[in-house]
Amino acid sequence: MITSLHKELKGQYIELAKQLEEHYPNLDFRNHCYWRIALDNIIRQKWDLVIGKPAIHHLTEKQLTEVNGLLLNYLSDKSLLLEHNRNSLKFRGKRSGEMDNAL
Repeated sequence: MITSLHKELKGQYIELAKQLEEHYPNLDFRNHCYWRIALDNIIRQKWDLVIGKPAIHHLTEKQLTEVNGLLLNYLSDKSLLLEHNRNSLKFRGKRSGEMDNAL
C-alpha cells in the first residue's frame, strides 16, 4: 500500500530533479541523470541491478528519503554532485567524460 508519505516523497523526487536541471544549466545533465547519480550512490552500484525500472515505482520510502536527501544536497554542493557522478560512472564501467543517458 502506498502511503501519503510515499506519494509526497515521489513528488519531491520529481521536483528536485527539475530544480537541479534549472540550477545547473551549464551541466549537460537532464532530470534522469540526477536520479542515476543519486540512486547509484545510494545503492553503491548500478541501481537497476537491484531496483526495478522505472525506479520511482520500485523505491521504498527509506530509499526515496535517502535519494531525495542527496538530490537536495546537490542543489547546494556542486562538488558533491560531480564526485557522485564520477562514482556513478565508475559503477557503470565508464570514464568520467562519458554521460549515461539510459535510466
